[in-house]
Amino acid sequence: MNKWFLRLVQFECILIAFYHIFMGAAATFLPAEAAKLAPIFYGISLEIFAPMKPEYLIIIRFLGAFAFTFGLLVAMAALNPIKNLNIIMGAAIFFALRILDRVLGADTLISSFNTTSTQNMIHILLMISFVVILGAWAITIKRSSSHTSNG
Repeated sequence: MNKWFLRLVQFECILIAFYHIFMGAAATFLPAEAAKLAPIFYGISLEIFAPMKPEYLIIIRFLGAFAFTFGLLVAMAALNPIKNLNIIMGAAIFFALRILDRVLGADTLISSFNTTSTQNMIHILLMISFVVILGAWAITIKRSSSHTSNG
């Protein structure tokens, strides 16, 4: 087992967990304030929804609950990336789908949510790093466990 790779996966999981726990808690308990943080942390402006109606706030809360739970799961994976390999694989798939969302929805993100193609690309590149590192970890661990069980 490569200790450097293990530490890199743990570091990335901690970053992902911190972001999702923080933003998830904010969105769940303070949705209007969380919406104001979207340009900083998510790269989009939610001014399109101004003024914030109760219907929008409940959707933000729903997304916040998911983000908070996802963050807790990834935090658990950071503690033991081998034991929690399924969480890491799920996170890699999640971010691959988020990349697809950002690519397919780029025009709408730029025209409706006051982002730029550069901001969108920065978020895509960050998520690519998550997919590559977490995905490579999952593949490496799966291969080594199949060699161990077959040998």
